[in-house]
Amino acid sequence: MTQFQAAPLLKICGVREVDELQRLEHWGADLAGLWFGMAGSPRALPLDALHVLLREPLQRLRCIVVTAGADPALLGPLASVPGVAGLQLHGFALPSVVTQLKRALGAERLLIKVLHVRAGRCLEDGLLPQYADCGADLFILDTFGSRQQLGSTGQRMPLAVLRELAERLGPSRVLAAGGLTPQAIAALAPLGLRGFDVDGAAREQSGLSEE
Repeated sequence: MTQFQAAPLLKICGVREVDELQRLEHWGADLAGLWFGMAGSPRALPLDALHVLLREPLQRLRCIVVTAGADPALLGPLASVPGVAGLQLHGFALPSVVTQLKRALGAERLLIKVLHVRAGRCLEDGLLPQYADCGADLFILDTFGSRQQLGSTGQRMPLAVLRELAERLGPSRVLAAGGLTPQAIAALAPLGLRGFDVDGAAREQSGLSEE
């Protein structure tokens, strides 16, 4: 993670167009999430479109491939694709799989693991110690909708739940997600999180919305 600054990271997820990347670069975002292998999502990219975005020359912004897949044989080769700054595992990959993928990515690329919260409880709670030691660089805490909607529910989790999980994992390794408006981000600042992962709320308030 040495290539990323210590200030809070801002990640914008679900980018589909080159002009979105350019605008995020101009606005100073740190990470752009490119959805690949996310069945049923309107923001999932086919392989050719993914490569178009990864070829876009960027100075500051880094592209993270976001996927629900968990097969190291399929995802490991992404480590050698130019333009890929990291991989985000949005599904329920076990700690051992995360460890394999981190080894494939190496130290220079981020491995981000999403942990899912439903009804105030982390669904991976029993494995949290193993996840904490699995080699993941960062964790995203997001509200779980269903197997068909793993993330981007736009639902904010209770502050007490976010605080407790961040303390167990280490706040410096946690990005909050789920319905994060600029006001919500400001309110979470005292937690000392590593950053924030925003999608729908950011698009609606920034002009990135396609609607």
